[in-house]
Amino acid sequence: ARELASGCQQVLEHYDLEHTVCPGTFTLTDMPWNWKVMFENFNDGYHANRLHQFVQDFCPSNMSEFPAAWRDESNVIFRRAGYTHMDGGFNATHRVIMPVFPELTDEQRTYSTFALMPPTLCFGTAPDQCFFFLVRPKSAHTIDVEIGYLFHPSALDDPLFEQKLILSDAGVQVFVQQDQDATKKVQVGLRSRFAPRGRYSWQE
Repeated sequence: ARELASGCQQVLEHYDLEHTVCPGTFTLTDMPWNWKVMFENFNDGYHANRLHQFVQDFCPSNMSEFPAAWRDESNVIFRRAGYTHMDGGFNATHRVIMPVFPELTDEQRTYSTFALMPPTLCFGTAPDQCFFFLVRPKSAHTIDVEIGYLFHPSALDDPLFEQKLILSDAGVQVFVQQDQDATKKVQVGLRSRFAPRGRYSWQE
């Protein structure tokens, strides 16, 4: 967390990652797609309105932007995903469940940040939590993914923390299941002899 905060200070300094708490992680094993497909999905804001309709309506595709260009020396690229209201949350309520990080500005409470650090780390923020996906390639077509959440230490003071964690995780699991279906199909399509080859972006 210290190295991440140092390398991405302007984006993450108000989360004080060094002092966050992680209640544990879970691992998805033998996922049938490669790490590049995983990264492409994590940082593509354009599929949200379709694939994640309803559960992500508070964070629409047309409010995604890339505020900074890729720099080789940083090895990170960010996407900012704006909310339709302050303190949005990736769950059925569309609102935060855990305590909001107290140092966040009002503006920072109106968007999430998604960061890619190839080839293993996908990292995201919301006003009440950070989340990470550690990608472990196993073959050209298979990966394991370890997923975890980071909260402000005050979250543990709530007697209902465990119950709120279940609610928070349930929202994330909806995204995970939807993305699993999509990325599995992308990997199948990449192996098709009928799939046209070309640039993913005009910037390539």
